[in-house]
Amino acid sequence: MVRYLRRTFTDGEFAIMARADLPLTGPSGIRRLLAERDIEYFARAYFPEYTELATPDIHRRMIGQIEACRRRALGRRPGLKLAMAIPRGHAKSFYFSMIAPIHAALFDWSPLTVIIGNTQAAAERLLGNIRQEIESNEAIIEDFGDVQGDVWQGGHAVISGNVIRAFGTGSGAIRGVSSPGQRPSLIVADDLDDDDLVRSPTQLDAAVAWWDKAVLGLGDQVAHTTSYVVVGTIIRRTSLLQHIIDSPDFHAIVEAGVTSFATNSQLWESWEAAYLAQARDGIAPARPEDDSFYAEHRESLLAGSACLWPRDDAYWHLMVYRLSRGRAAFASEIQNAPGTEDSHLGTVRRISRAEIIALELKLGPELELLGSLDPTTKGGKNNDLSAFVECLFDPNTKTLIVDYCDARQRNYNATVRDVTRRVISRGKQYDGFWCEDNVAIVSDLLQESLAKAGSFVVVSKVHNTTNKQQRIESLAEYTDRRQLRFADDLDDTIIRAYEEFPHGRFDDPIDALATMVLKLKERLNLI
Repeated sequence: MVRYLRRTFTDGEFAIMARADLPLTGPSGIRRLLAERDIEYFARAYFPEYTELATPDIHRRMIGQIEACRRRALGRRPGLKLAMAIPRGHAKSFYFSMIAPIHAALFDWSPLTVIIGNTQAAAERLLGNIRQEIESNEAIIEDFGDVQGDVWQGGHAVISGNVIRAFGTGSGAIRGVSSPGQRPSLIVADDLDDDDLVRSPTQLDAAVAWWDKAVLGLGDQVAHTTSYVVVGTIIRRTSLLQHIIDSPDFHAIVEAGVTSFATNSQLWESWEAAYLAQARDGIAPARPEDDSFYAEHRESLLAGSACLWPRDDAYWHLMVYRLSRGRAAFASEIQNAPGTEDSHLGTVRRISRAEIIALELKLGPELELLGSLDPTTKGGKNNDLSAFVECLFDPNTKTLIVDYCDARQRNYNATVRDVTRRVISRGKQYDGFWCEDNVAIVSDLLQESLAKAGSFVVVSKVHNTTNKQQRIESLAEYTDRRQLRFADDLDDTIIRAYEEFPHGRFDDPIDALATMVLKLKERLNLI
């Protein structure tokens, strides 16, 4: 306590407090007085079970943001607009969805606080955590007494005369919260996205419109004193959190759980093999001290590594998370970088156009040209993409090069027209050309259109019976063997689909690619 007193109060104030002989606890105690001014101390004094470890820099930065919201609210100055992508397991909900609202209510700097979750149930759980502390936290009860108000419901609570409301994403009821003369001083939005939301363009568009109109409209529109704090993880490049991060009036902070990866990647691959072997035997280590391989090679394994929250063996825990949850989940939920080299399908490996031309000159007709079409019936912004992909196959190295992609929302007539033009402009015979038979009329119309245009390409109908996700996931095998390359001048649609799988909005281009790989394997038995 003395350390926090020294950094919070001047020597004069400290001397006055000493002469006044204030008690340590109780309504007029030093603990309450200090906690009002120092939110880090508030968290450690009243919530010791959550703050046993030393406060890392990332938590100090979070606390600093809450302090800034408090000072602005008390000074009636314009509030902050913060959008923060913080890795899972880094206490963002503790600080922003519990510490900030409780401090704001107990110390009267937010007469109205709004908490927003992904669903109404999620928002009410956050408010339920607050209510539980108010009801059972002995330190709070000792220093503040009974602060429970007349309203104590799932989505509505009154604490020390101040209101806290909870709403789910898209809630229409949120519009009735504000009234003239009473606008929220603090709005906290915690983990707004889920897989269903980010994969549905209709739901995402509705959520964005709701945020821009309903939520941003809640704040003080005159003096702009409302502070918005949005926290979560970026589970997809197109998401509600990403929209808010990209908003010019929000200050964006994006943090990665691993700030520097260990340099000895081969040793970590050996660790993974050892860990998985134990997992198959049902004895996977739950703690680093139980991991014999890690204990033996700890210093070498950790060389070059650094973590956002540098707890003991933090890197080990994060690598276990990546191994158990998968690289896609790790990239989005820990690194806040969906679609990076740690994607579900592995690393996107590029090849330059100059290298492709050199390969074509070297191999000539030996280099096979392949085409694959995943068509749609209708166009329109709410439908899938009609995707046509071309690849070059080198039978010597068994390498497949994705050379061309045309993926757009269009009806089957436009698809037939565009693919026909591409085939004719290519001026080469295809060694394999497949069309998924999900829209039977397309393959027939395309064959007819190609014949009329003077092409001898034979369109082979494909009726896929395997699950789409399993079909696409098979690409990872060829990626890991470095047998799949992408031209560096490709349309970015297929790259995004590849990197964001399985959380991406569209997977049609990589589904077309997966069909090609499947048929090539069946036909040539080479890959």
